[in-house]
Amino acid sequence: MNREQAKATIRSRVVVNAQHIKSLHSVDEVIDQLCDEHEDRMREKDLKVEWLQECIDKRNEFDKKYGEQP
Repeated sequence: MNREQAKATIRSRVVVNAQHIKSLHSVDEVIDQLCDEHEDRMREKDLKVEWLQECIDKRNEFDKKYGEQP
């Protein structure tokens, strides 16, 4: 989950009215701070997830083309 997805998730769970708008800005600041602090680690994990997804996709393509192998 990237920072924009995290913000959207939190916003979707918070009832927005005049009292909550300031709180949402504070939440955005906290999310930005956490993302800045952990961005490198998150990027590494994202790359691993992408690599694994590519492996799965290639395996699925192979299975479709040649049938499932035991």
